[in-house]
Amino acid sequence: MIITAGINALAFPTLGFIVAKIQIVYIGHPYNEEWIEERNTLLYYFIVICFVLGGISGSEKAMFGITGENLTFNVRRDLLRGILFKQVQWFDREDRAPGILTNVLSEDVSSLNGMTTETVSTLVEAFLGLLLGLLISMVISWRMALLTVAVSPVMLIGVAAMSRLQWGNKRGRTKEDQNSSTVDDYEKSNALLSDVIINYRTVIGFGQSNVDAVVNKFQIFLEEPSKKKVRNAHIGGFFFGYSNCARMLFLGIVFYIGS
Repeated sequence: MIITAGINALAFPTLGFIVAKIQIVYIGHPYNEEWIEERNTLLYYFIVICFVLGGISGSEKAMFGITGENLTFNVRRDLLRGILFKQVQWFDREDRAPGILTNVLSEDVSSLNGMTTETVSTLVEAFLGLLLGLLISMVISWRMALLTVAVSPVMLIGVAAMSRLQWGNKRGRTKEDQNSSTVDDYEKSNALLSDVIINYRTVIGFGQSNVDAVVNKFQIFLEEPSKKKVRNAHIGGFFFGYSNCARMLFLGIVFYIGS
């Protein structure tokens, strides 16, 4: 996977270089036999890189899927074995209710796919792609390359903010919550939900007033994370608009400086 990620990273800057060369040939050269030969040669290179990139990308994604499924299979099996050998009092804690444990086995384990092998591949692609892109741009025009790097923070701020909003607060926990023994509001609601479903005969047996009380308590557990999501939606909308605006602004500055 690392090898295919490296090839993918090298392919994109090379593809961009060939596209730029094709545009230069179409714009700056007169129509003659040499122009046709040079055009055809660049197009052949373009086609070869497209086929190589398609095959490498497909192989990389296939290996991601196989490795991720093997990982989640082994983790779920070992986690279930560990749960079955726990003492009975281990299940008495609020954060170890059946609903929370099944959520860990079904959803949390699946998130390991993107947190392990694919993360390494993304880092390799980003680093090698950036390195080769800078080398090509430095060879062609080092002044333009330096100016592009200088104005790139305009775009990176929006990207970093969006990444922080999407991935910086996993499962609704803040850093303070992760360092404390308290559980997240969604875990409380999941624990209540699992207890209600398991003991639904008892809950219904106490009458409608008891059902209403349980529903109200479940609603209270959902209110706080709902407010957080609404607040983050406004912040995320602002930074999403900024990131799109910044990308266009970055391209405008670069093309203005280049011209």
